[in-house]
Amino acid sequence: MSARGARTRIGAVRRALGFLFTLEGRVSRGQYAAAGFGLMALKYAVEAQLIRAMTGARWTPLDYLLPLWSVKESKLGHAPDWFLLALGAWTLPFVWIGASMTLRRALDARLGGTPVTLFFAPFLNYAVMLLLVFAPSRPRAPDQPPDARERESSGLMRAALVAVGLTTVGGLALAVLCTTAARSYGAGLFLGLPFVMGFEAGYVLNRKGDRGGLQTLAVAMLAMVLMGLTLLLVAVEGIACILMAAPLAGPLVLFGAVFGRALARGRASRTSALVPAILVAPLAWIEGRVAPPAEFEVESALEIDAPRERVWSNVIGFSALPEPARGVFSAGFAYPVRATIEGEGVGAIRRCEFSTGPFVEPITRWEPPARLSFDVRSQPLPMEEWTLYSRIQPPHLERSFRALRGEFRLVELPGGRTRLEGSTWYQLQVFPLGYWRLLADQVVHRIHLRVLEHIARLSESG
Repeated sequence: MSARGARTRIGAVRRALGFLFTLEGRVSRGQYAAAGFGLMALKYAVEAQLIRAMTGARWTPLDYLLPLWSVKESKLGHAPDWFLLALGAWTLPFVWIGASMTLRRALDARLGGTPVTLFFAPFLNYAVMLLLVFAPSRPRAPDQPPDARERESSGLMRAALVAVGLTTVGGLALAVLCTTAARSYGAGLFLGLPFVMGFEAGYVLNRKGDRGGLQTLAVAMLAMVLMGLTLLLVAVEGIACILMAAPLAGPLVLFGAVFGRALARGRASRTSALVPAILVAPLAWIEGRVAPPAEFEVESALEIDAPRERVWSNVIGFSALPEPARGVFSAGFAYPVRATIEGEGVGAIRRCEFSTGPFVEPITRWEPPARLSFDVRSQPLPMEEWTLYSRIQPPHLERSFRALRGEFRLVELPGGRTRLEGSTWYQLQVFPLGYWRLLADQVVHRIHLRVLEHIARLSESG
């Protein structure tokens, strides 16, 4: 290949990447359809091969299209965490391309900012994409020269204060509606709200003149920080949960700010920019009533230098554990304190006391000294929130995490040793599942290790 031919190909690749990733320029119906369906096909083909290689399962188009864990669980439920993280990282460029092209296509059709918000809503995103494939292009509104006062530093300060104030107050109102009225801790709260906050901040700041990218990002982040502090002050959330949500919300706020600025530069109307914020609470309400909880299992194991019979006696009930060392439990997560049992055999009641209260666990399988299984009839709160007040109890503490059942398995090893395995099955009703599952798995695993190590100490000491 000649040098000139190579430069031509490199230039073509650069133009293609610029077209896909930029927020500048309009996108026609044909371009949107070709890029959208083509990239969906590419993403599905690569994922199908990776999942087949990793799990041996066949990844169907239905698995790909339906955003429900209940559909995907049989094929991804036992995939390692690193593989799920890799799939998430692989998805990010496609999300950016889809959102950026949706915004530019919406501006080309003079539909405002609503389509780019609905692009992130499960099921509704497909309707939005079909709408944009058929929506005709419309002439762009004539640019209005910015007011001279808006170019001054004082104008910038006023615009920033207005953007931060409106976004903080609006974000707080939406957070309260999602958590207390809709009682939903899903995509609307953890994905939609941060994106919309950044989106509105970016639009309000730049609607009378482009303020620049860095100023836009700074204003959006300031609004998010102020909303988090306000949630603490009004006792809606605790410090630990806000800190856990921050790594998820922060990038989405910045992401939304970039798109809000692009919408303002595209001269979209105020009404079209406000619609995405109006949609968050209703979508969260719908999601809270139709999204089913997902079930997961965490398994941990430890080898103990003691025979199974001795280990068994410490499994069915054990004395008080020492206070936990600094770690996840110092962040307020509940931890086991002791366990007792009333009766013997199937139907006996095991009580595992945690720092926040007791788990009541009726025995469903009693096979000494090999297996002990139990259901969870009732459970205490999974954590105590760090708060400025004596105590708060956000709705997510009661419904987002629920333990379903547990099991101990004792495997005899050579030399009079025992492999003690513990499993917990739990439900999550919070989104995105991948993010919160990683956190929940780690906490449950730490709980397992605390119990298994205590049983090991008791059994090995005779």
